[in-house]
Order: sequence, then structure tokens, then C-alpha cells
Amino acid sequence: MTDNYVQEQKQGFDRTKNSKAVTSFVLSVVSIVLCPLLVLQILGFIFGIKGLKSEKKGFAISGIVISCISFILGVIMLISIIAFSMFAGIYENTQIRADETKAIEISNAIVTYINESKDYNLTFGENLEPTVEEILERLEGKFIVGDKTYGGYLTMEIDSDFRPSAKKHTGWEIIVNSREGIVEVTPSTDGDRVLIEKYNDTLDFDTASENVNVKRVGEKNYGFVDIPSDWVKFNDVNVEEEIIQYSDLSSKSIITLNAWKAGDENAKDVASSIWARMEDEGAIGIEGAFVELAEHSSYQVYGLYPEDEIILVAWAFKTDDGYMHYVSIESTMDDVFELVNMIEESFSLEE
Repeated sequence: MTDNYVQEQKQGFDRTKNSKAVTSFVLSVVSIVLCPLLVLQILGFIFGIKGLKSEKKGFAISGIVISCISFILGVIMLISIIAFSMFAGIYENTQIRADETKAIEISNAIVTYINESKDYNLTFGENLEPTVEEILERLEGKFIVGDKTYGGYLTMEIDSDFRPSAKKHTGWEIIVNSREGIVEVTPSTDGDRVLIEKYNDTLDFDTASENVNVKRVGEKNYGFVDIPSDWVKFNDVNVEEEIIQYSDLSSKSIITLNAWKAGDENAKDVASSIWARMEDEGAIGIEGAFVELAEHSSYQVYGLYPEDEIILVAWAFKTDDGYMHYVSIESTMDDVFELVNMIEESFSLEE
């Protein structure tokens, strides 16, 4: 051994560990740039500890300090990256759900307009083959067809322009088939698309029903109506009064007929009561209209129960004999059009 080496040993230095001290410093500096790669900080710290007894102790100490700081920064950066990714995923999922809610609102608005106007082909009185933009514009604003004003079906509660919010959604796909009772609105990844199965509104109900098996049900005072032949009697356990109800086999579609001596009660009062009950039950998009049913001026109330995706349409009118008459249909968005048409065309107080 040389005298210098012996002297270094006495002072606690080990020149063989110089490279470890320098390596620690280099790794720590590089780790600043590559913070998320925490392995560099760990290696820099380990080499720094081993290099503390070298001649280049200053490099080792610097390497240890910088590695520790870089490690803390790296952990913070990793947490930030993970948090941002999670937030981005949650935000996108929220936007997707918002689009699904918008689709229901738009579908409900189309159902409401067709139900009021009988414009089954969505021409809006102009013989149009409308685009999605034109449909949304009319449903949101006001427009006149003949001598009647329609519109205002879409509110500003969700979005000012009712365009999709999610990044992957670039438009709406709107499918309308009034004869089959289908209105479908879904977010699209391929831009806007409108498909309207043309409905021949000159075709009378009897002709249209030739291919559908129907039966006529009802009682005196309650009224009579045609329903599909496979429907069965339905008893609502929550209703104590005597009413007439039939449903399909799944109990998703239910028709109700009721009548009672009204006294001073008028149809508008009944309609207001129906509206309030629907609000209490969680219905949205509730609308009212004044329509004809069985040649009687009737108040009509309708709305969507979003949790069950069921639309309820109810009519109320009072006859000269003092009876109040109530008719309602609740069904899915796919079937409600056809059933409403069946009621409007076939309901009568006479068998």
C-alpha cells in the first residue's frame, strides 16, 4: 500500500468508492428530468450512501439530497397523472350519461310533438325531410303548422344546443316509425343520421288493423276500446275503486278506463290532479293539450317516467250526464305511439 492510501484510510476515505459517489450524483440529476421513473432516484440514493466514504463525498451527499427531492417530486407527479387519468375517465363517463339523458329528452319531445300534431313523418308542415339540426331547432323553438303553434318541447335545462357532450359522440341517430310506434334517439359516433319510415296518414284505422288481432273491451259508462287480442285483465293492487284495466303479458303496457259521477268537478281539475300526481311520482317532460277523444273535447296530459322508460298518456273529459271519463295508456317509447293511435281511433262511449 502507498502512504497516500494509508493516509486516506486513516481519514475514513475509500477512493474505490469514488465512482459510486459520482454515479449517485449523475443518476440524481437525470432523475430530475425523468421524475416518474422512481427507480433512478432509488439507485441514486443507494449509490450515494455507498459513496459517502469516498474522496468525492460531496457528490454523494448531493446525489442523496437531489435523489430524495426528485423522488418526492416523482411521487407527486405520478399521483397527479393517475388522478388526472381517473378524472378524465369519470368526466367522459359523466358526459356519456348526459348524452343518454339528452337522447331520452329528445325522444320524449318528438313523441310529444307527434302526439299533438299527428305529423307522423316529421314534415313540420313544410314537406321536409328534416336533418337532425332542423328537428332540434323546431323542437326547441316555436313554429306554426296550419293555424296551430307548436314547439318549446326541449328546455334549456340540459344544454343550450342539445348536441352530444361526450368526445366520442359526433351526432345523433334519430329513427321514427310511427306505424310501429318506434322513436329511437341514440348518440352516434358517425355523425348525424335521420331515418323516418313514412306513415300513410290517409289509411283509416280499420284498414290498418286488418293485420293486427284486436278485441274490443269495456263497459257502459266506462267506454269501449280496441286492444291487442293477447292482452289480459290487469288489477292494480294500489287502486281500490272499480276501474277497467288490461295489460300486455309483460305488464309493461297498461290501459285504464274509469268513470264516475263528477258533481262540480270539471275535466281541467282532473287534468291538473293527474299532472300533480305525475310530478310527485317522478315523471319528467310533462305536457298538456286540449284534444278530441270520441268526439268529446278532452284534456290530455302526458309525460315520461325516466327510471322505467315508460310514457303515460291520459285523457279526461266530462259528458252532459255529469260523468267524468278517464282513459290512460302507459307503455314503452317503442309501443306508445301505436297504442295512442289505437285509443284515439277506436275509443267510444258506445260499444
